[in-house]
Amino acid sequence: MKRVILLIGCLLFNVAVLAQDTLIVGVVPQFESHRIRDIWQPVIDELSSRTGLRLELRQAINIPSFEKELADEVYDIVYLNPYHLLMANQDNGYLPIVKDSTRLLSGILVVSKTSGITSIEQLNQQKIAFPAPNALGASLMIRAELSRKNIEFTPVYVHSHSSVYLNTALGVSKAGGGVLHSLKQQKDSIQSKLTILYQTSKVAPHPVAIHPRILGLQPEIYTAFEAMFKSEEGKEMLNKIPMRGVEAATLSDYDNLKALNLERFVEK
Repeated sequence: MKRVILLIGCLLFNVAVLAQDTLIVGVVPQFESHRIRDIWQPVIDELSSRTGLRLELRQAINIPSFEKELADEVYDIVYLNPYHLLMANQDNGYLPIVKDSTRLLSGILVVSKTSGITSIEQLNQQKIAFPAPNALGASLMIRAELSRKNIEFTPVYVHSHSSVYLNTALGVSKAGGGVLHSLKQQKDSIQSKLTILYQTSKVAPHPVAIHPRILGLQPEIYTAFEAMFKSEEGKEMLNKIPMRGVEAATLSDYDNLKALNLERFVEK
């Protein structure tokens, strides 16, 4: 009994200490840094206001840099793709706490409207742009499905979704991997030049996850997301992530991702 009381006391002490520290928030860099800040800084400020926690947005310059900081356990709270979650959970115990309740994640292949390409078979022996090797929908899932269809191609990694779309629109690459949300975030001058050639199977969307060192703060962080969604201003902020509905996330939500056998396409 004394041991249980001691463990509870230690947990409460750790939560109290963490509540006074600055917690680092990471976001997978799908877009340019200024756009990520525009989307996430208001969300972080609102979460801080609702929880009383001191939160600081830390932006990685590209996806490989983000992956390194994730592996180095830099982030206390992090918005990441589902495969990054599985890797971070296996390596360092990160746990998902909240995700969008309204959508699933899939990858898309886009081509220029003037390319003359109407089937993925025409991409055989061509260059295809991807944001990074381990971007889930925009790279891993697409490369895996092309491989299963025996389509050989040369991947070109251009560091962000926006660069993928620009390279494809300009004809530098024959096609590009992305996700529907990031495509819709592009300027009309880019979107109007592109068409979706192919869409992958679907998995649960990006979650917000926490490092186990702040596990005791999980209830209040999740409650803050719920409360934000119940206000019009908060809902508008979350929509931009996009998180158009709020629900609890668990590791089991991502079980079907393991069945895709993406391991051989992962680069570490």
